[in-house]
Amino acid sequence: QSITRSSKRGKLSYASLTGGEAASLQNPPSADMHENFIDVVLDGQLVRALVDSGASLSVISEPFRRQLKKLLFCSSRNLTFRVADGNRVKPLGTCILRVTMQNQTQPFEFTVMPKCSHDVILGWDFLKASQAVIDCGRKKLTFDEMTFEPQHPNRVDVFTIEDCLIPARSMAKIRISSPRVTENNVDVIVESNKFLLMRQEVAIPSTIMTLLKKSGELWVANGHNQHRCIP
Repeated sequence: QSITRSSKRGKLSYASLTGGEAASLQNPPSADMHENFIDVVLDGQLVRALVDSGASLSVISEPFRRQLKKLLFCSSRNLTFRVADGNRVKPLGTCILRVTMQNQTQPFEFTVMPKCSHDVILGWDFLKASQAVIDCGRKKLTFDEMTFEPQHPNRVDVFTIEDCLIPARSMAKIRISSPRVTENNVDVIVESNKFLLMRQEVAIPSTIMTLLKKSGELWVANGHNQHRCIP
């Protein structure tokens, strides 16, 4: 979630740019690949993830989910996976993790498997969502320019203070915080998160709010027929 910070109280600045740390449109961000692996940060923990464009969904192992102490949600879809050894395995459910790559942090839904050859597998859904291109010659995973735009100096990210469960087809207030905000009392413009809307059917309306001591409350709407977790 992104916010535009005011230069002083009562006067808001408007910016059309979004994204994380500065990235040149002429030279889009990329991550070094070690064979078929890249280093990512999931909920603050560095892990080496397998990049598998042949996997339709991104996967984490159940032991790794327990290690991160993340909520497990039952899936409404009756899925069965054919794994590398040819066996069929039913996933346990899904969970949402904060994925940080190249100074960009976004929530992403992972399928949880009871057993997995790797703790984290980034599948086609992740590559498509991040508009990533695998450059085999340079051994890099390059991200599309439209996904990573330059950061405006008055734009910062906000995060939930704790995992929030939003009931199905309802609205709820969640507590948010922005560690990078330096003022104790500042007006901000909150912009909606298209990723949450498209993938989770969770709508965060654009609004003006005040952050007191770097935190505040924000209305969130869940349009899905199942509860949703905002990490």
